[in-house]
Amino acid sequence: MKRYEFNVLRNEAGDEGDGGGDSGDSGVELKPEPAAEPTPGSLVEGEPVAKPDPATAEPQPKPTQAGQVNYRDLIGEDGNFKENWTENLPDHLKDKASHFSKYKSMQHALEHTHNLQQLLGKKSDAMVIPAADAPREEWDPVLRKLGVPETPEDYGLKAPEGLPEGVSVDEEELKGFASMAHEIGLTKAQVAKLQEYDVERSSKNVESSAEQAAVIETKHFAEQKQILQKEWGTGQQFTENAEMARRAALTFGLSKEEVQDSPLMRNATFVKLMANAGKAMSEDKLVAGGGEHSDGGLKAKAKSIINDKSNPDYEKYWKGDPDTVTKVQGWLANG
Repeated sequence: MKRYEFNVLRNEAGDEGDGGGDSGDSGVELKPEPAAEPTPGSLVEGEPVAKPDPATAEPQPKPTQAGQVNYRDLIGEDGNFKENWTENLPDHLKDKASHFSKYKSMQHALEHTHNLQQLLGKKSDAMVIPAADAPREEWDPVLRKLGVPETPEDYGLKAPEGLPEGVSVDEEELKGFASMAHEIGLTKAQVAKLQEYDVERSSKNVESSAEQAAVIETKHFAEQKQILQKEWGTGQQFTENAEMARRAALTFGLSKEEVQDSPLMRNATFVKLMANAGKAMSEDKLVAGGGEHSDGGLKAKAKSIINDKSNPDYEKYWKGDPDTVTKVQGWLANG
């Protein structure tokens, strides 16, 4: 019987003949195929390459397209983000690297995101604060929620009642303050508190100024009186010269109130001038002594000595002191 073997690369006949035979019983014996072996990719290229076993092979990362980032490369073996990991962020996130850099791990980022979501759920109406240089229309909704009125007039500013003496409020200044307060975004409560503070401050300043003025005026009056007493003495001459100055001032047009309250009549030089002018005038040209009821009139002074027990000359007069009696009688005659 003829036997034939088939080789991968060639066929060889074991006997002479051309390897042919009839189809009924060719006598051909085929060798079994070998177990799975590495499969060559080509007859003319290198050694065969083994195919990986899908059951045991580790999955390989898919290649990324240009501009994309494989986020697994950002995480180290310890589960934390690698050092300077934000430098490898995609281009559209690199400008937010300072925000992302605070996260140390994926877990940290997820927990923070969860917390933010909870916060937004509770604060669905939370205000977003615009940038400091944002236009006014972006700030208006925030200012409304804070309590800033829509217009300066809505502050309702007006002069407070019961202002202390010496403290006044100018309506134009109030309008100017309201406009400024609205421009810088003050609330109604803040403006009311500032107005209250301003009134209190002004009151203290007025009180302090009045006290200082009173001290200065008292000191000045004492100094001017000493000048007159040095020249006129403190007795009858002083009284007569002072009365003459008063009559002359009235003659030249000062009212009784001005003679009493005018700073001129608290100036030693002016008072001496009036006294000398009165002496130079004839009696019929001077205003009369003032009559029985005039303030400061000679007759009134005489009656004060006679009737007022607190008058220092009262006791002298009733004890018959000659000088006092003569003075009183003269005033009664000429007043």
